[in-house]
Amino acid sequence: MNADRRYEGCRALQTEASSFGAKLPAKKALHHLIAFHICYRVRNTEDETRIKEKAEFTKSKAGFQQHTTQWNNDMAHWAESVGGIEEAISRRRISKELTKCRVPTWMNDKDRACCHLHLKPFTNTRRNHHCRACGEIIC
Repeated sequence: MNADRRYEGCRALQTEASSFGAKLPAKKALHHLIAFHICYRVRNTEDETRIKEKAEFTKSKAGFQQHTTQWNNDMAHWAESVGGIEEAISRRRISKELTKCRVPTWMNDKDRACCHLHLKPFTNTRRNHHCRACGEIIC
């Protein structure tokens, strides 16, 4: 990494601090400049070491195998999750199809003179109703 790029952020902060003029005291501007310089260098150093470690890790055969094994495990986990979802959807679809197929046929009102459950005759006060589950006539 060349020196110009390394101190690019410091120059930007220095020009920003000088643009404040009298609003920002020189001592405070210097502290800001030093803090930014330290943060910038630490961040760049961490990024560089992380990139180097990752490159070293994937360059070695064992590191590459470990990386691919982890990736395969992740893919297997996702496949299991998707498979479980597909199974649940198919079960729900089947149960919906079964409920659609089993529509009850309603009994004719004239076929029943009494309640199917209570065996009581229908009157003007005890009216007949069709059961939505089985289609029988009940009171």
